[in-house]
Amino acid sequence: MQQLAQMRSAAALLGVALVAPGLAEAQWVPEKTRIAEVPAPRGAFELGASASFTQPFGEMLAGKSIDSLVDFGGAVEVELGYRWSPHVSVETALLFHESSGADRLGVGNAFHGTTATVALLYHFLPYDAIDPYASAGVGYRVLVAALRGANNDQTYHGPQALRVLVGLGFRTSHEAELGPFLGADVNAFLWRADEATGEHASIEGASANCFLYAGFGVRFEFGGERELHGRPVVLATARQ
Repeated sequence: MQQLAQMRSAAALLGVALVAPGLAEAQWVPEKTRIAEVPAPRGAFELGASASFTQPFGEMLAGKSIDSLVDFGGAVEVELGYRWSPHVSVETALLFHESSGADRLGVGNAFHGTTATVALLYHFLPYDAIDPYASAGVGYRVLVAALRGANNDQTYHGPQALRVLVGLGFRTSHEAELGPFLGADVNAFLWRADEATGEHASIEGASANCFLYAGFGVRFEFGGERELHGRPVVLATARQ
């Protein structure tokens, strides 16, 4: 009997030795996870809005740096676009920005302006809950120097030769996404209008400047269809 008990104990210990590594492996190796896919729009209209900080660099005029006149500022933008396919959108954007004058100008000076841009936007992962995107476009920039005193405003304007943005879209519903972005544009002021003299003339030796952006935006889609990898999807609606 004593030998039988010893054999049973040895068998139990052997079983534990064989099973324990498997249990440990099952405990420490996590199961594979996957972000749920979401339907992407096709043929939908898009409406977006964003807010950002801006900082200029480069030259405003030949030999005069823009950051010696214009300090950092804030901007708001509205976008209207068309989602041609899950990957590609075409959009127009209108941006308004307000910047303080550099310290060397003293108090009472400010700069504000507008850009109008037409851009092509590419979605890298349109069927994922987190969708990185990039856009490139061209447009026009107007910058107004609101200098202290009466009738002292000066307006500079010219082409926005290139604007690029990269960002992340976090899908919050089938019709909306939001997220951060970074961007920059390259501009050349070719004309200047002086309120005091009424003169509007071309700028000789105009140079390029750049505005950097860092902000957060939201985008909504209306109409169109939804699909997953080319397969149409009918979205369920909540019953009233």
